[in-house]
Amino acid sequence: MARSVRSIGASGQAELHRTFQRLGNVVNNPEVERMFVEEAQVFGGIVETNAPLGPTGNLKSGVVEKPFQHKIKDKPAAFVAIDYRVAPHAHLVEFGTVHSAPHPFWRPALRGFTAAFYRRIGEKIGRYIERQGRI
Repeated sequence: MARSVRSIGASGQAELHRTFQRLGNVVNNPEVERMFVEEAQVFGGIVETNAPLGPTGNLKSGVVEKPFQHKIKDKPAAFVAIDYRVAPHAHLVEFGTVHSAPHPFWRPALRGFTAAFYRRIGEKIGRYIERQGRI
């Protein structure tokens, strides 16, 4: 697959700073946040698949994916977590106890997801910037 590479020209520190500032303004919007939420949902699905099915199914149903309500420096972001009101035992399953062996489901999902996430989110944001036709 051929990759399109867009170059950003800048000479001098002040111009480079302005270029990165414009880039930040382009990607700081609800459409990019939606991209992060989509990726969080992919990761959440992997965690749910990896989680062992207990008698209640609460561990699988306790996985939540959401955008951050209070953003860090107003940047788009999303998270995946276990709702401990639904599955307060998640950490005991992940790490085990003196009475039960560990059944890791979160850490293997994270190891398998991270590199693919960076590739996909980079491609999505790159296509978005290209559609905008400007930086």
